[in-house]
Amino acid sequence: MLLSLGARVRTLVGGTAGRAAVGQIAMIAVLRMGVGLLMGLGVNLLLGNEGLVAKVTLLTASLPPAVMNFALVEKYGGDDPAGAAVVSGAIAAGTILAVVVLPVLLSVVG
Repeated sequence: MLLSLGARVRTLVGGTAGRAAVGQIAMIAVLRMGVGLLMGLGVNLLLGNEGLVAKVTLLTASLPPAVMNFALVEKYGGDDPAGAAVVSGAIAAGTILAVVVLPVLLSVVG
């Protein structure tokens, strides 16, 4: 899956489709991590989680998009290669964003 993801990201780099999809890619990556954090907070409030369970819930909810999303789009996404390219770009951007976001989150909840 990672090799396929890399090949699809390569189609974004240097192509006009990549420049046009930058906004979509950034929005998907930020929304995935931001909405995930908000949902984690909501779950903690709803279930009354405290301590380590609450911290793990927040961290897990804030993880970047998974490679499995790309595999599903490749298989069931239809004939539009641009959709798979945007998803692969969002996964790569989310992973890069996680390098900054997750340490900050760990320092806040830790």
